[in-house]
Amino acid sequence: MKPTIAEITNAVAEAFNLRADNITGPRRLRQYAHPRFIVYSIAHEAGYSYPSIGQRLGQRDHTSVMYGDQQVSKIILKDMEFRETYERLRQDIIGTLVAAQDWQFKSIRSAAQ
Repeated sequence: MKPTIAEITNAVAEAFNLRADNITGPRRLRQYAHPRFIVYSIAHEAGYSYPSIGQRLGQRDHTSVMYGDQQVSKIILKDMEFRETYERLRQDIIGTLVAAQDWQFKSIRSAAQ
């Protein structure tokens, strides 16, 4: 089952010792922006559109979400700690989604046979 954007936000906030409203809020400090970018990236990979992510995270424009998602790729090349945190969160959140989808696919195939 696909995680909600709120679940993704809460998981990222917890990993960075922040409150979820720090991520959804308007502040642009790096300590809030980088976790927000991770939420954008993971939510998009989970299947949410940029406009829907922006709407759920403080009424942001979809281009802001796209920018943040692109920044993740740049930051992970420079900051190993950020990369490790991102990969762990991605695995915890998306890995669960992929495993669930794989299980559902196998269940459907078994039922069809």
